[in-house]
Amino acid sequence: MKTLKLAFIIALCGIIICSCSKKSDTPAHLVAIPKNASFVLAFNAKQIVEKAGLNKPEQYKFYSAIQEELNRMPAEQSKAVKDFIKNTRNSGLNLDNVFLYLVMNDNVLEDETYPVYPLSVGITFLIDDLKTFEKSIKDNDVATWDGDEKVISLGYYVSLQWNDKIAVITFNADENINLFNTDEANSILANELFKADYSDKNDAYLFAEMNTIINLAEDFSNDYYSANQLINNLEQYKDMAMSLTFNDEKGSYVAAAKLLPEEKANELYGKYYKTDFDNNLYKYFPDNSLLAMKFSIKPLVYYNEYKKAIGIGQAEEPTESTTEQVEIIDEKGNVVETEDVVIDKYNGYAQNYNYEIKMLIEQYDEKVTSVLSCFTGDFLGSISGLTNMLQPDFAVAAGIAEGKESDVTALMKEVGFTENADGYYTLSIGYVNFYFAVKENIAYVTMSTNAVAKFLDKGYSPDITSAKSFGKEMKDAFYYVYLNININDYPALLKTYLNMSLGTEQAKVIMPFLEKLQSINAKSVNKNGGEFRIKFNEKEYASKIILKAIDAIAASYLDFEY
Repeated sequence: MKTLKLAFIIALCGIIICSCSKKSDTPAHLVAIPKNASFVLAFNAKQIVEKAGLNKPEQYKFYSAIQEELNRMPAEQSKAVKDFIKNTRNSGLNLDNVFLYLVMNDNVLEDETYPVYPLSVGITFLIDDLKTFEKSIKDNDVATWDGDEKVISLGYYVSLQWNDKIAVITFNADENINLFNTDEANSILANELFKADYSDKNDAYLFAEMNTIINLAEDFSNDYYSANQLINNLEQYKDMAMSLTFNDEKGSYVAAAKLLPEEKANELYGKYYKTDFDNNLYKYFPDNSLLAMKFSIKPLVYYNEYKKAIGIGQAEEPTESTTEQVEIIDEKGNVVETEDVVIDKYNGYAQNYNYEIKMLIEQYDEKVTSVLSCFTGDFLGSISGLTNMLQPDFAVAAGIAEGKESDVTALMKEVGFTENADGYYTLSIGYVNFYFAVKENIAYVTMSTNAVAKFLDKGYSPDITSAKSFGKEMKDAFYYVYLNININDYPALLKTYLNMSLGTEQAKVIMPFLEKLQSINAKSVNKNGGEFRIKFNEKEYASKIILKAIDAIAASYLDFEY
């Protein structure tokens, strides 16, 4: 525990150090990254520190606690931490923008002394003051350096190289690879996909070549038949790239992903997604929904790739047959009998199960155009006989093809739904009831009689598109997922349930965070990317909101003893 707390102190001190660096307008050390780098990870350390308010750490209580701890530590530990801070601040390096990159080794290395590494790694820094930097190397006995060549070995394939402006720490097991490039024509800036996409405005940025991801996946899955088949389906992503960005914004934290180039990504989008979302679905969901999911895909495409991946249908005769016991369960969940079932397996997979999946998906693909589902803001109370469980008002709506209502109804009857006099169908599973209805090329399943009655009438007004926090975003996206995590919006019954579920000690830690949160959502962006966003109830930078919440409980958890 003491080691963990010490690491926490050093980590925070290391972050705060970044606030002392000078600002770099352009990341000139991009030129040091080789053109054939497969992965490039960038951190805008100064921007991250400033958004979090760590450039003025005295505003946080935990900073004072750290200062006190440094004075309370045993002399040897205290000196080690203080020396770490002093030496890093006086290293002559600029820690604003730091790049980590990886290069695939083409050669298979055989070395009986050291392990074989498929990747070589580099970390680049800008040098603010060359004299200070070289002095810090000599003063801190980093390694033996004669003051002539600007390269030193740190052992185990690790070396430090530099020129007047750039320093690179490299882990290079292949001597044929040069990880310190100085020619822009041979640098990552000559990679057109990277150059067009990269921006130093992001807090963090990752660029990855899909060819390398596929090659790595192949190297690590040689012994797995199904994995190899799945990798074959990734061939369509060859010669493409993927980028991820992470940004701390006022009131939210955002992670975004995209495939490059955009034109090829758009073609893949058309293969997997439908564009004809049925907008009539919106009116059957209320604006106070706590969870909502919208999508319109081509499931048969996914199934066909899944089928290829696991080898369904590749053997005309079963490779083996087994007898397995299946439990027969009544509507209350009790096992009433067992039955022996013979299962034919193809390449290790149960063919009859996969055949049923295939038939269901083929029906789905033929009939369903789009799907929207949600938990509404209503909870139906505790499930009868199970006082520790809540039954949410959950609903799913699916647009179906013209003239297919009777087919869908027949399918639901096969599942077990029975018709009643009110115009909808009912299915009971244990203590839970489901209700199904169909009209105007829309199929609707819910757990609430109120919701199915709304569906058979005119729906909700206002409907889900009127939701202030996500309604418009949902309409504009091709796929969308929303989760309300603002406990102030929760119905009284759910709040009571949460309070009962959390003990006093857990509530002290969790509640300060929950009170800051508003929602989580994921959505499509254009036709080649997606976005994941956490929204907060306050309009400060997300990292600052989180640190303030930590600060609220820091006093009781930063009480160290040695």
